[in-house]
Amino acid sequence: MALTPPGNRRDRDLINGAGYDEGVEAAAEPAWVTLRDEELLALRICDLGVRIEGSELQTRVGQLYDELAARAVSLRPDCYLGDEWFSPEGVPAIAVPFYLAHPRLKTLELHQMLEVEGGTSEWCQRLLRHECGHAIDHAYRISSRRQWQEVFGSPETEYTPDTYRPRPYSKSFVRHLPIVARPSRSESRRLDPLSSGRSAR
Repeated sequence: MALTPPGNRRDRDLINGAGYDEGVEAAAEPAWVTLRDEELLALRICDLGVRIEGSELQTRVGQLYDELAARAVSLRPDCYLGDEWFSPEGVPAIAVPFYLAHPRLKTLELHQMLEVEGGTSEWCQRLLRHECGHAIDHAYRISSRRQWQEVFGSPETEYTPDTYRPRPYSKSFVRHLPIVARPSRSESRRLDPLSSGRSAR
């Protein structure tokens, strides 16, 4: 049977409040919507049939492109569904978590992770802009320029994520997201779960 969204307002906003935006026509619901969490976790991501087009993400990506156009930035990073937020190293593209493409998957993510990263309109837009910054850097190799490295250092510098200690209140760093980015995430990942045999787990 279908799960009822959690009762508090914040959770309803995460799951349904950012539901299909006005102007985006909702397609027929897939059969897996009524599955229990355990059954849904047994499915492969590529079998879910979710897409950016026709979901609330279509409006989010469209807004990002409008913002780029308003600032005379010609690049429009390709956006596709992946298993987390990232921009592949050297590729001007943005991977958006697949669970954001359907409210039922957002419910599953909430049950599994206790939060839905990018689950609200504002949060999703912030993360899209953040990853867009990486995509722009990958397209134009901004971080390879001497002036950039004089300010931010070389992107080739190795660090050890296991011993990294974030300093969120330090004024020596730019902080534009309300959470501390996970330093262990590798931007070199090129995995596209829609073409893989991975499960939704």
